[in-house]
Amino acid sequence: MPESNTPQNPNPLERTAGSPNIASSISPIISLKGEAEFRRVSSGDTVRTSFFTLRRLPYRPLYGKPWQPSTVVGIVASKKSVGNAVKRNRARRRVREALRLISPNPCRAILLLNPSVLSADFADLKVALELAFARPIKTLKNKNPRPQVKQANKK
Repeated sequence: MPESNTPQNPNPLERTAGSPNIASSISPIISLKGEAEFRRVSSGDTVRTSFFTLRRLPYRPLYGKPWQPSTVVGIVASKKSVGNAVKRNRARRRVREALRLISPNPCRAILLLNPSVLSADFADLKVALELAFARPIKTLKNKNPRPQVKQANKK
């Protein structure tokens, strides 16, 4: 039996000499969890496309957690807008895969999906996500500031 110089079960995530580490180039996409997190992000900057509405805030670690910049995304595919469970799951899978391929900048985001995400070409969906996440985040200091009331001079 001839012996070859290549290993039988090479680990695809293991770095070899001269090859880039592919696993480290893709940042993990973490799911947004809990009503409080969704509520906090929903007041952030909004970007609308024909496929989705993106709401996001800059990345900040939760209280007591170390600084590990990552993308935290909550994908919302409602029954009213997207359709039955099969369509909702398919839409979520398509968006998750596109996010994994583009590796967006660290932020906290909510993606509200539209029905057109199902029929869209995958390349178009990927480009739309790239452009939406590439836009700078507008931080709103106070969403509903109080109007300044001028006081009359007292005599």
